[in-house]
Amino acid sequence: MTRFENVLKRFPLYVLLLGVYPVLFLWLANFGKVHSYVVPRSLLISFGFTAVVFLLIWIFIHPIRKAGLAAGFLLLLFFSYGHLFSLIDNASLSGLIIGRHRFLIPLWGLIALVGTYLIIKSRSDLYESTRIINLISFLLTAFVLIQIGFAASTSTRLQQNSVQSGPSASSSSSLHTSANTNRDVYYILMDGYDRADLLKRDLNLDIQPFLDQLTQMGFVIPDCGQSNYIDTALSMAATFNMDYLDNLGLSYEDLATKDHEKILTPFITHSLVRQKFSEMGYKIVTYKSPYLFIDMPDSDVYLDGETAVNPGEKMETLNFQQLFINTTFARTAAEWLVENPQDSKNIPAFFVWLINPGSLNPDSSSFIGRNYKQFRQNNFQLDSLETIPDMPGRKFVYAHLLITHQPFTFLPTGEFRTDPKDSYLGYIDQVKYLNTRIIKIIKTIQHKSAVPPVIILQSDHSFSDNGKRALNFQAYYLPDSGNTVIPPSFTNVNTFRLIFDTYFDGQYSLIPDQSMLIDKNIPGFTKLIKSSCMSD
Repeated sequence: MTRFENVLKRFPLYVLLLGVYPVLFLWLANFGKVHSYVVPRSLLISFGFTAVVFLLIWIFIHPIRKAGLAAGFLLLLFFSYGHLFSLIDNASLSGLIIGRHRFLIPLWGLIALVGTYLIIKSRSDLYESTRIINLISFLLTAFVLIQIGFAASTSTRLQQNSVQSGPSASSSSSLHTSANTNRDVYYILMDGYDRADLLKRDLNLDIQPFLDQLTQMGFVIPDCGQSNYIDTALSMAATFNMDYLDNLGLSYEDLATKDHEKILTPFITHSLVRQKFSEMGYKIVTYKSPYLFIDMPDSDVYLDGETAVNPGEKMETLNFQQLFINTTFARTAAEWLVENPQDSKNIPAFFVWLINPGSLNPDSSSFIGRNYKQFRQNNFQLDSLETIPDMPGRKFVYAHLLITHQPFTFLPTGEFRTDPKDSYLGYIDQVKYLNTRIIKIIKTIQHKSAVPPVIILQSDHSFSDNGKRALNFQAYYLPDSGNTVIPPSFTNVNTFRLIFDTYFDGQYSLIPDQSMLIDKNIPGFTKLIKSSCMSD
């Protein structure tokens, strides 16, 4: 017997691999959506937790092979709990909702007790079992590492192919600037912001005073505005390439059945709109985003509120940690903290930070939670928008604001919202505060700009999930009579067609306005969404 074979039979190395595999698997499932630097933190937490559990069990159970089997069994239950709960969440049987922690926790506890008891009472020496489980664990870990390596090596090639087959397909119209059209263009995207009639009807929130202020400042608000798609990646890809996705060489079947965010990333980050502004000599100004498919770090000006922050403490790292926690049994504690935020003060901050970093109140802890980081990033975006007019040269500014996107971090007054629950009341608070800041930002931009700029206020879709998700917010400031060209029925896909034709001698022309639902359960994978107007 070789030394390696002897190690495989005597020592349960699979326990330590069990602390690595769940994080690697989660990274693979989200590869292309997250930066690689978000992984080590969760990997360290998982491995450390696994090692501690194994050592504690080894104190009470001998030999080491039996301790390893007991620890591995319990850790398998721990790491699989969140996955199973996601499958049965709110599931019902004969009218009884069985997808609840109150039912699954006792079942998991019973399985843990019975399984551990049987392992302890086992009279087997476990040599052969340990060898087999070690080999399987090594193979599984190696397999996921190979998949990650393959994904990393092919992602660049796939993105380049997507760019060549997509945005360039519609780039026939040449654009021009002159002294009269030498103006900045601001595209302020308010993620998930409802159209005014939807806010009033569903949430009893009247934003008419906000609309009146915008109108007085020269904005036009289409009565029948809608988004083309009801998902951020789908909507942004169509908007930034001025066409429907099937006309960009994309398959609705692929978008419905595969990871559409990965497919669409190059269409968003290196879009036709970006290409055209760059060709005209514009600086591309964007903001750091925790979501890779809308993040453009190679912009001419890339504004990041966390430039000096260690990668292990960045907002997206905490987001990945939260995603990992939600796949484990620790999800139960994390959700309890969300429902009972006041009780987090009675728990050591370090443990709260590990289980649910979003629930920490920065006033009571040295560990800054992800919600507070999002709060600071939101404020950074709002504050810096007022300084962008001071930058020299022509600018195309893409500010993707996540204020009306979970997590909700503001009170209506602009203070930090310590209640981490993402409720409709929280959403209303975000809308109220954002409205006050947007008015101030617009006034500052208009006042500081030597040439009246183009300002687009738009959302990618609404916050609603009741079949009205296409009813998005739209408002346009198009100086020098540009406002007269906005039709009452208008969708995002025509935004830059209109801008380029009106101000840069483009010849794109508007295309028919349509809103579509893409879903794998729909015949043909897409269907039209009926249009409606605020006056209906």
